Amino acid sequence: MKITFLYMGAENLGIESLSALLEKHGHQTALVFDPALFDDKYYLQIPFLARLFKYKNIVEDVLATDPDIVLFSVFSDCNQWALDIARKIKKTKDIPIIFGGIHPTSVPDKTMEEDCVDYVVVGESEDSLLELLDSIEQNEPNHAIPNVWSKKDGRVIGNLVRPLKQDLDSLPYPNKALFAPHVPMKHYMIATARGCLFACSFCCHNLLRKLYVKDAHRYVRRRSPEHVLGELRLAKQKYKFKYVSFEDDIFTHDKEWLRKFLPKYKREINVPYRAITHPLHVDDEVARLLKESGCYKLEVGVQTFNQDVKRKMMSRTETTEDIINTLKACSKYKLNFYVDMMFGFGETEEDMKFAVRLFNRYRPVRITCYWLQYFPSTSVLQKTGATDEQVKEAEQGAQNTYITGGSVKDKKAARLIKNFQFMMKSLQLYPRWMVNFFLTSKTYKGFFLIPPLPFELLVALKKTDYRIFNYIGYYTFNFKKLIRNKLSKNKMKRD
Repeated sequence: MKITFLYMGAENLGIESLSALLEKHGHQTALVFDPALFDDKYYLQIPFLARLFKYKNIVEDVLATDPDIVLFSVFSDCNQWALDIARKIKKTKDIPIIFGGIHPTSVPDKTMEEDCVDYVVVGESEDSLLELLDSIEQNEPNHAIPNVWSKKDGRVIGNLVRPLKQDLDSLPYPNKALFAPHVPMKHYMIATARGCLFACSFCCHNLLRKLYVKDAHRYVRRRSPEHVLGELRLAKQKYKFKYVSFEDDIFTHDKEWLRKFLPKYKREINVPYRAITHPLHVDDEVARLLKESGCYKLEVGVQTFNQDVKRKMMSRTETTEDIINTLKACSKYKLNFYVDMMFGFGETEEDMKFAVRLFNRYRPVRITCYWLQYFPSTSVLQKTGATDEQVKEAEQGAQNTYITGGSVKDKKAARLIKNFQFMMKSLQLYPRWMVNFFLTSKTYKGFFLIPPLPFELLVALKKTDYRIFNYIGYYTFNFKKLIRNKLSKNKMKRD
């Protein structure tokens, strides 16, 4: 069968993995990709420019692939985008449409209410998707496939999930060729593991752990070092990538695995890489291993220093002392560490001052600031007292993103957040005494008027942040494509 995936704004490892598996089993896969320029849901949203560069022929391009199945991988921020395109496809041609991804997984019943959606596949879906495609191809509807929601005689039928796949080495390497025409491959994305040790209230793992409650003891799984290196060796030959991004939720959670993998990575791959970690999973040995093997960027999820917010609202257990120990270990080995913060949980002005003072002392390379965004079926909705309207917005994927204000409605709180967001994002541009002056003089109270993006870019350039360069490269890459396509169309008209 011919399966056409649709996605927007970034590379998607899940789609690449599914594509590889489907092609291994004899199916053909294609991708229609919306670059979502200036509306990418991650960093940059400029409505005027987004309208100017809007991808207008997406439905026509989908139909041009002559698909038997259209499959959307949907996160909450792009749910409305996906539904809009799915409706347009259905009006043009009655092709079975499947929704997968974290948003449909969190609200499969709500997703199945949409006339344009024929099936929802929840959770980790490799085996279930193969079974579903076989049943569609044979025209023998099977409404009992695990992980699959379907419609029969006007009724929605939902099934329980099958156990999580434990042997990740049994899966083929992801099909990077699917995204290579759309995103630059100089920055190679890879996942070595699935699952997370934690279930933070605001995160997708909060709901996924509920979905896979019977697999709680084996929720976190990891590929072998050799399997990961095998993928990287082949990819390095093919794509000549300049750096690697490990997309694991906590790259450092298994110290023994790191001891085996990182020295081999240094010898065989030897390009700079970024990774994500948790304050409870970095010590002196881990920091040393990361530094020696070429880690140029370690992202530490701090989120807040307010212990009540951390425990009661976020469902996190690390202490301020744990965070400081992590920063000290990174500093000791001159490991570049980046910090993630989250706002909108009820932090006070004093909480934010404390954070700025601490970061002014330890100097993270960059501080990324996110706003609380409600995602459906996560416990943060109850913990923070989300209104019925906010719950509905979350279920629809119709709220502001975590970079555009998220779920924060209170104007006074939003202004406070913007003041400290600016200071944190631009911290590296000022000497320590100036940061202290901002705090003591209360100059920061007017920072909400200043757009932080230019200052954030200056910090990135100052500190040689490869990911920002990749982001710029993504826009350059797609602008070149637009120009080539326009020139090609003009030439065809002349001919």
